[in-house]
Amino acid sequence: MHRRILLAGAALAAALFVCPGQARPDVTVEGNVLVDATWILGHVDAAGGVTDGASADAVVKSLFATGLFEDVSVSPGPDASVMVKERPRVSEVAFEGNARLDDSVLAAAAGVRVGDPLQPGGLTAAEAAVASRYAAAARPDAVVKARAVPSGTGTVKVVLSIDEKRRVGVEALWFEGNEAFSDATLGSVVRTRPTGLFSRLTGTDAYD
Repeated sequence: MHRRILLAGAALAAALFVCPGQARPDVTVEGNVLVDATWILGHVDAAGGVTDGASADAVVKSLFATGLFEDVSVSPGPDASVMVKERPRVSEVAFEGNARLDDSVLAAAAGVRVGDPLQPGGLTAAEAAVASRYAAAARPDAVVKARAVPSGTGTVKVVLSIDEKRRVGVEALWFEGNEAFSDATLGSVVRTRPTGLFSRLTGTDAYD
């Protein structure tokens, strides 16, 4: 199964602030692709300009804190400049190889949202989250591989390829160390059941 989760064109346009290369007499913004230069200059204004090293550091920290940039450098002075390198934005999330779990279920688990910047470790975290969701569905051996594919200027498509592996059930329940209660008594109060027709239908034989 290979389906895609897309953000509608209008919503994507709203999520990606497009206005590169803007400048004003005292500060020039360079390197921005999707983030509006005026928005970046708002961080300069909040720091009271970039007249010295302290104010330049404040702008750098403020812009880094947004999570939108991989790198930020600020040169203070009368001809101040702000140079940024943006993190790629997620334009699409796609799943390959999933037959047992729907795209919507996996998208909720992955935590990668269209329009957001792809953070460091984001792909690894998505792999782990989707694998955990499969483990909860009695497929603890599922293998998930995520990759980012350039999809346009400053954007990437995140693709998660999945090998679901076989479902793992419960052959039998064993209790150790129980003296006050019998195996039968303990077995009657736990939700997990050995694999059978009813337990398979209800998912109570799931091993995760």
